[in-house]
Amino acid sequence: MTFNNLYYFNEIVKDMNLGITAERLLTTQQALSGHIKRLENHFGVRLFDRTPFLVLTPEGRELHREAKLMLDAERRLFISYGTQPVQKTGALRIACGLARSRLYLPDIINRFTSKHPHIRITFVDENNFRDRPMFAGNDVDMAIGREPLPSPGLKVHPLMRMGGCVAISDFLLREHLGDGAKEFIRKAKAGVEISELPATIPVAHTGIAKRESWVCERIPELRERPRIYVDPENHDVLLQMCREGKAILFISEIYVKYILKAYAPSFYENIHFFPHNLQGERFTIEEALSYDASKVHPPHFNEFINITLDVFREMDMK
Repeated sequence: MTFNNLYYFNEIVKDMNLGITAERLLTTQQALSGHIKRLENHFGVRLFDRTPFLVLTPEGRELHREAKLMLDAERRLFISYGTQPVQKTGALRIACGLARSRLYLPDIINRFTSKHPHIRITFVDENNFRDRPMFAGNDVDMAIGREPLPSPGLKVHPLMRMGGCVAISDFLLREHLGDGAKEFIRKAKAGVEISELPATIPVAHTGIAKRESWVCERIPELRERPRIYVDPENHDVLLQMCREGKAILFISEIYVKYILKAYAPSFYENIHFFPHNLQGERFTIEEALSYDASKVHPPHFNEFINITLDVFREMDMK
């Protein structure tokens, strides 16, 4: 038995519904059942009657009274000692791409660290998780980006839908379209289909082809285009190739925002960022926060998630 078991037991009693408590604490019903089972095994009693609804047994009511006293006593002792509970220190390992980390993570981190200054946050520069189960090992705790492959315990919170963009240099358009480039640019500002671009223009991809695989799932005509690969994965190199008129680049609108913020205007002044359409509709990608809810996470983990959801809700309202 641990204080963590008691904490989750008390939270379950607040709702008397495992589904509601799991949703509120960003975990699973199986994980909550595990906490109950460990307490029942430790004390050798049954804490809940489970048919048809959760009801505390007399032993459960007694444990609830004592658990509140124990948790309150623990908090008072930490305050008296001027120290932090073990769960207040630790680390979060987050997979998130460079553009995302530059744009909205500073706000999330500032809010989180103001409450949890002793939690170390580590980032893995990755935002596409379709090639492997993201949480099979202990590499990362959560991921912000495209929804990972399905796996046991996977919990996904949709954050926002991002439009796709086609980045193409003015030089490349004029080289392939000649006098028609000006009219093409005017129309493409409202959106462009890949099929509307000359088939001879190559597309830049990362050498490990993660980028290509998930884009081609939705845009099969890209498979027929000439391709230029860059290895290792380096979006700045891809952007430089686009700038020099060697290839077009398929990117998300959030990466466009990163480019406009991170680079001087002289760097991207000859690049057009056209909204990308697919069969007449804006090509969009779901941005999501994902993690393994079957694992037991400390309270600060859930708070980081709640802060992230708040930041994205505020972004959506702007």
